[in-house]
Amino acid sequence: MAPLNPRGGRPRTRLVRHIHQRETACHLCGFEVDMNLDPQLPLGRSVDELIPIADNGDPLDPTNCRLAHRCCNSSRGRRQITEAIRKRCRELVLAHQGHTTPTIRPW
Repeated sequence: MAPLNPRGGRPRTRLVRHIHQRETACHLCGFEVDMNLDPQLPLGRSVDELIPIADNGDPLDPTNCRLAHRCCNSSRGRRQITEAIRKRCRELVLAHQGHTTPTIRPW
């Protein structure tokens, strides 16, 4: 039998709703998150686990979950949050907003 999805269910849904109501800025880049955008878009909202689930982080612990742009969350992956990660996230958001020409290189 396959393990249950740790991000599924009512407790996670309530936590995500709480984060969306409480936070307005991406914890990685610092820019505001437009809560009206489709969450599937790069600048859409997502919830990032500070300690990833793969590293035994708890997806239901409110102190482990923060608001992030989808592109910032995806770019970070499982990496530690460093100033280089934050800089890359800021560059990604600016590129998606059309303020700069994308020059983002793969890790």
